[in-house]
Amino acid sequence: MAAFLFGVAAFVVFMTRYTNSKVAWLRSQQDPCDYVVFETHPSQLPGLEADLADHRWRLANSEPSRDGAMLYRFEKIDSHSALLSEVLNFGKSMPRTSNRKADAHGPIKIKAQGLRSERHG
Repeated sequence: MAAFLFGVAAFVVFMTRYTNSKVAWLRSQQDPCDYVVFETHPSQLPGLEADLADHRWRLANSEPSRDGAMLYRFEKIDSHSALLSEVLNFGKSMPRTSNRKADAHGPIKIKAQGLRSERHG
């Protein structure tokens, strides 16, 4: 029994370290980003816009996608804007979005992210 408990504890420690290393890697990829493009149904824009405005990100552009959804590009407002990893909150829903009823139009997808200088360069 002790060996079984030791095995479970070792597995939990391993998975925690593995998850933390993946989160750190993801954070290092997202934190420098100053724009993000979401694909979603137009009915989901008000909630998404409100969620990002709380973190000092603004809607910069929108365009239709192939399947009836829309692509919405949000950009940081200034140097006081939250980092993208904080906005997305790694695996937790954004506060306002999580309190809404499930939308029949599907999930909000991230289609692109990066630096504006690289996007236009």
